[in-house]
Amino acid sequence: MGDKKHLGRFTVQFNLGDPQQARTAEILEQQGRQKARFISTAVLHYINCSETPEVVLPPAPNTAEIEKIVLAVLKKHTAEDGVSASPHRPQPQESVIPSGRAPEPEIADAEDLKELLGDGGFSAIANTLASFGQK
Repeated sequence: MGDKKHLGRFTVQFNLGDPQQARTAEILEQQGRQKARFISTAVLHYINCSETPEVVLPPAPNTAEIEKIVLAVLKKHTAEDGVSASPHRPQPQESVIPSGRAPEPEIADAEDLKELLGDGGFSAIANTLASFGQK
């Protein structure tokens, strides 16, 4: 990415859907023009405090995992609405797995999804998945 134009200048956007980040944003808003001092004090305390637990972030899902999730959600919602994903072939029967795990979703092909979602819905999902692949 190269060298930064302004060392020490950062842009941060918090995900207000995450309760921890929303609370952090509220706290920072209360700091007025003293945000940098507050953040530097907090970071240095966090790094130097021996009682602070290590923060472990889960790995970001890869494109294949995201696609499986999206297809599983689509399949679930079409089943609830009584819509068949493909009028050309019967839907597979769900099997019971003795281990107690949920079965892996069966992935429909692109033509089935286009038929189910229409051109607009299919392209919206395809564009979203493509944007995940770019990050």
